[in-house]
Amino acid sequence: MKKIGTITFHNSINYGAILQTYALQKCLTDLGYDSEVIDYRNSYLIKNMSLCRRIVHYAWHEIFKRILAGETRRKKTIKFLNKHIRISKNTYHNASQLHETPPIYDVYITGSDQVWNPNIRGADCSYFLTFAPAEKLRISYAPSFGLPILKDNYRNLYKEWLKSIDKLSVREDEGKEIIKEIADREATVTLDPTLLLKKHQWEEISTPHEGNLYVLCYYMPGDKKVNKAISKIAKIIANYNNWDIISIGQKEYMKLVPGYKKIFDAGPDQFVGLFQNASYVITNSFHGTVFSIIFNKPFYVPVNDKLPPEKNLSSRIASLLQKLELEDRLIPVDKSFGMQDMQNIEYDKVNKLLRIERDKSLQFLKKALEE
Repeated sequence: MKKIGTITFHNSINYGAILQTYALQKCLTDLGYDSEVIDYRNSYLIKNMSLCRRIVHYAWHEIFKRILAGETRRKKTIKFLNKHIRISKNTYHNASQLHETPPIYDVYITGSDQVWNPNIRGADCSYFLTFAPAEKLRISYAPSFGLPILKDNYRNLYKEWLKSIDKLSVREDEGKEIIKEIADREATVTLDPTLLLKKHQWEEISTPHEGNLYVLCYYMPGDKKVNKAISKIAKIIANYNNWDIISIGQKEYMKLVPGYKKIFDAGPDQFVGLFQNASYVITNSFHGTVFSIIFNKPFYVPVNDKLPPEKNLSSRIASLLQKLELEDRLIPVDKSFGMQDMQNIEYDKVNKLLRIERDKSLQFLKKALEE
């Protein structure tokens, strides 16, 4: 049995990062491989902060956030990781450690998530599998640049590092174009790992939310106009149907503000359960959109087209929705919205398109691993 080592963003209290890690390992295991996540912990963002920002970062994450709700969520996330994800015994804290004594596998995979986004991990060649022995097979599965354009100071580095990947795939069309432009190589566009698993497979590890019918709001921090639009649309739908509103993804200090029911301490299994039992979803999150689709929920994604490309989180969502012919779920923040604007989703058609895309992605993975 081939042993596979995967490098990704597993060491994060982030729902999308944890669940895509779980999904890829689950998929590889189901295909008959011995899969393990390399315990690599790059602290690029903290290292590159000023002293003042480090102090604020520490005070928020290690004191105030934990007091408000962050500690409970952290414990639930660690529990999920220990239960569902197999991680290497050795931990690597920087690229030097990883390159000096690399873990040995038959195959190495990088991805998914935004492992090639220089704004998150900096210029770290580890996520291009440069540490893997030269004779070993190296595959990228659905990594994302997280940006529509790669800055000039990274282009030559990325061009060189991409040479080490034997089989290339990316998560978005924009990533495919970046690779073609800077490295003159073809990459296959594959689905995020979370979409490789079917609805019943997510239900197996889900903790469904119980209670009244509700609209689920999942916020990604960033543009205030988008977040206001999420709240506004949710209110209209909830008031019309006499449903509750449940909000997740907001900063923990929002716990101090009265209003909607806010959940800050959900573990990954509870996060999945919130989508499983939602009556409607309003989100600006990629994985929020993904789980809405997996559970066949009606949803909308407010977008602000006036944002510069590097700050617009909707590009990777748009790429997915285009494949599934769901572009009408993107709604401009400045558009007036009423119940007359709501449209049903023909999920029979969507699920058929998703099956086609899932088969393509699995074919890429199977073929790459068989060589």
